[in-house]
Amino acid sequence: MRGVLFGLAVAALATPAFAADVINGDFELGNVGFTSAYTFIAPVPDGNTAAAQYTVTTDAFPWNPNFADYGDHTTGTGQYMVVNGAGDPVTVWQNAAPVALDAGDYQFSFWLSDACCNSGFNAGAGAGVDPAPPLLQISLNGSLISPTNLTVSPPAGVWHQVSEDFTVTSPGALATFSIVNNRLDPNGNDFALDDIHVSSVAGVPEPASWALMLLGFGGLGATLRARRRTAAATA
Repeated sequence: MRGVLFGLAVAALATPAFAADVINGDFELGNVGFTSAYTFIAPVPDGNTAAAQYTVTTDAFPWNPNFADYGDHTTGTGQYMVVNGAGDPVTVWQNAAPVALDAGDYQFSFWLSDACCNSGFNAGAGAGVDPAPPLLQISLNGSLISPTNLTVSPPAGVWHQVSEDFTVTSPGALATFSIVNNRLDPNGNDFALDDIHVSSVAGVPEPASWALMLLGFGGLGATLRARRRTAAATA
């Protein structure tokens, strides 16, 4: 087994174009194409009864009466993944089928919103405000490419894009991406994901500094350099 080499650096890239991509990244096919450590609960009214559950639906509100009432990022009427956060750091989403990548520059991105809460949640000054927004990190083949936690701020129901950049220098890479929630609080910690993409971008990285780590790469060998891109909803 040949190694995969990662490094972190800041770089500016051009607008991405969808080339390689994950299956069902927009969730329009429902609960397929990905795995999660959370438990799937059907998108029925009041279906969410506990932390560490998720669904795929067109509106977060009926599934949990405390959640905001809003549509998906893509069209406002499509499906998205709604998550009631757990008290443990677990994988929220991971592509079930690895993405095959040629050599080049890429960006992993998704849209994130805080689902908690509507105005009926809590009372007084804290009404409608998530007491513990999610703290998400992205990993590529088991290694972090987002060294800081990604989060969102009130109000609930507003979509924010987050993204991380990386480079494949040899063809034949099989990439598995994971989104992990590090928020250790089941009170609040409710959020939604939509439009998860792997896209190719133009440009050559000019890393300022590198933190290298070695990990196994099943099957085909490749060398990747992961570059952190400032996300739209970082804290």
